[in-house]
Amino acid sequence: MQDVARAAESWEADQRIAGVLKQIQEMATTLNEEAYFRQVEDLADSARRYLLSIPDPRMREDLRSLYRQVISYALELKIRRTG
Repeated sequence: MQDVARAAESWEADQRIAGVLKQIQEMATTLNEEAYFRQVEDLADSARRYLLSIPDPRMREDLRSLYRQVISYALELKIRRTG
């Protein structure tokens, strides 16, 4: 039963990350640099709060790693577009 719960949490996390990536791509094309980086900072704060709500330490660490990758992608995306 715990495996089913973990799978459900993983699916929800995947959906959440997919939504975040879509938002990042849209923001990179529509926001100026200052507004974009402010939104990325808000995303990082939101990710921290979300991670604190996850009781499973393994799942929390997996998601932490995934969020780090997403935030790095967000920073690189805008830098490439403006650089």
